[in-house]
Amino acid sequence: MLPSLQLAADPGGAAARRAGDLFAQNQHDIHTRTDRLFADLMAIQWVSGIVFALWVSPLAWSGTTIRVHSDVWAAIFVGGAICLLPALLGLFRPGVPSTRYTIAVAQMLMGALLIHLTGGRIQTHFHVFASLALLAFYRDWRVLVPATLVVALDHLLRGMFWPQSMYGELVAGQWRWLEHGAWVLFEDVVLVVSCRRSIAEMRAAAERTAALEQEERTRQQAENVARLTAAVGVALTRGTELRAMLQQCVEALVEHLEGGFARIWTLNEAEQILELQAGAGMNIRHDAPHVRVPVGRFTAGSIARTRTPVRTSARAVELPVTDPAWSRRDTLESFVGYPLLLDSKLVGVMGMFAPREFSSSALDAMTAVADAVALGIERKRAEQELRIAQRRAEVATRARSDLLALVNGILDSSKIEADNLRLSPEQFDVRAMVDGLVHTISPLVHKNENRLTVECADEVGTMYADLVKTRQILLNLLGNATKFTRRGAITLDVRSRTIRGRGFAVFSVTNTGVGMTPEQTEKIFARLPQADVTTTRRYGRSTGLSLGIVSRFSQLMGGDLSVESRPGHGSRFVVQVPLEAAGVAGESAPADAA
Repeated sequence: MLPSLQLAADPGGAAARRAGDLFAQNQHDIHTRTDRLFADLMAIQWVSGIVFALWVSPLAWSGTTIRVHSDVWAAIFVGGAICLLPALLGLFRPGVPSTRYTIAVAQMLMGALLIHLTGGRIQTHFHVFASLALLAFYRDWRVLVPATLVVALDHLLRGMFWPQSMYGELVAGQWRWLEHGAWVLFEDVVLVVSCRRSIAEMRAAAERTAALEQEERTRQQAENVARLTAAVGVALTRGTELRAMLQQCVEALVEHLEGGFARIWTLNEAEQILELQAGAGMNIRHDAPHVRVPVGRFTAGSIARTRTPVRTSARAVELPVTDPAWSRRDTLESFVGYPLLLDSKLVGVMGMFAPREFSSSALDAMTAVADAVALGIERKRAEQELRIAQRRAEVATRARSDLLALVNGILDSSKIEADNLRLSPEQFDVRAMVDGLVHTISPLVHKNENRLTVECADEVGTMYADLVKTRQILLNLLGNATKFTRRGAITLDVRSRTIRGRGFAVFSVTNTGVGMTPEQTEKIFARLPQADVTTTRRYGRSTGLSLGIVSRFSQLMGGDLSVESRPGHGSRFVVQVPLEAAGVAGESAPADAA
């Protein structure tokens, strides 16, 4: 059972821990520097003791025999024995407690040796006080304890059994060592107070530094959360598809929360499978086995089954991989996973790894992101379903429209065949009619990215003809031109022409579309024609029947329809209608009118 998510955190405790770390680090640095200082000092004291012994009493007489004084050998060998170990510890084990305690004892023993070498001169006793002051550099009053004990024992024992070595006198007062001990004790008190005060100041400085760092972290986290919220908000409101939206969300999580990597799965309810939709950050190699995760399997599937957030270490996350040490190798420490819920309905799972513990603000931000992502997933699914329904409705609408157009065309053709179609002539302005046609046909022209050019001669003026059928003729011709032309040009040219003393309006519709073969042009004027299957499938209906109606309408008003076309070079349709079309039904234009 994976541990549940604990969103509460203790910023004050984190600051206290950081202050403790800073204090410990500062103290360790001081101990290290002081250990190395004493390592150098030990070597200097040893050499100084030898030089002093050679200067004060280099030789001694025994009867007629001269020899090196014992103090010289003591300075060399005893001094070396005292200094060598602490010097090596100071160089190779600085900062360790045993090193500074060893140095404290050795420093006081070296002081005792120097007092002996100088014959107990009072000036050399100040070496003891100077050594205690140097030991206070550690800012650890505990190192003064063994140093003081060594001084006390040295004064007591040598004062009792070898006073000349200690005080330079053969006989010394029995309690004289107490006088020296009192002065040492007085200095210890002063140094202990100084060390404790220095430690308090170091701790206060560490707390101030930790507080400033915590404040900076809090400010930075607030900025990161704000940037994360903005980035996720933009991703969720853009009109992108689901995968792109979720990809932007996980990239924002990794960037603004300094994560190792993040993943989002969506739930396939039918198969009860989590399908990986987006991933960002490292470890892309782990995505392949994670593309489809069954509900209830591995950590992601467990989150989906229990529908509860999970916060745990990266090493406790169960992945379908054969490498159990992947998280340690990739230096990942923490994992947090969320079920993506919308009104208790599971729509997916979101998970994220990080190289450190998640802060409370980061956890709160990810909780908000999980809720927003769940809403975004559900909205995208609703939009997709709506688009599918709209496409189905559009297909049905287009099919219904094509059936109605076909029926109307058949009815019109039937009326013509039955001689039941009558003209309704009226006087109308040709230019006004053309302007209305352009307004009506423009959306279809722009749909296929075509250009429409209209040229209407001024001399055309007015016509006395059936306005409805004249408009239908031109709309059918322009509609076919727009349907069979892609990113091309369509031209409507209107002129008047006198043929054998009779005025005609000549309407020319030219396009740069697919064009037609001679066989196709012969079929389009049949009584119930239809374009071939390939053309119908590609461009839709209303290809041949409408042209048949155009031809019949033009003939009904005493005019005609002609066409010129070549495959791949477009087509040109020319309709000629008498300017005075009343009472001419069934007549045809002169043969040379085209």
